[in-house]
Amino acid sequence: MKRFVVIVFALALAWSSCSENTPEPEENQETRDSIINVSGFSQELSLGFPVEFARSNKPRARYNEMTGEIEITAGEGFHIICTEESLSISQLKEELETDLLFSYRYETENPNELVFVQVLPEGTELSYHFIQRLEFPGITIIARSDQSGEFTKQQVQTMMSVLANSKPSAS
Repeated sequence: MKRFVVIVFALALAWSSCSENTPEPEENQETRDSIINVSGFSQELSLGFPVEFARSNKPRARYNEMTGEIEITAGEGFHIICTEESLSISQLKEELETDLLFSYRYETENPNELVFVQVLPEGTELSYHFIQRLEFPGITIIARSDQSGEFTKQQVQTMMSVLANSKPSAS
């Protein structure tokens, strides 16, 4: 019995020393470099995440074949929906203004982005959101915060900064 315990202990020690030198899983290799590639549109895109943010939030991108949308998530408070379409920011603002539940207070409005706050009917400000138009050679993408999510101004700024570091992937 004593011999069995010694063998089990030796095997456990050998196994633990080997596992310490094992490289990180493949999915974390991309986040270490802070780049994820997003495919599903007519061109693949690369998104650049701040290294520390990527390490702690593990960014992911998922293409939804049913809706044609790409969802980009990275931990709590980071959820972007992207579509390949060529609507203008003013057209997207018009769509917002048809909302029967919320009104909107606009903080930033220019031809490529719209930052706004959802306001409930009684006047309570609920959540920050954004819409951004990304134009690359041969492709226009509309990126927006998930409208069903609730975000702070800082979370919206983080999502927009990631989009500012996006570019077509090298083919």
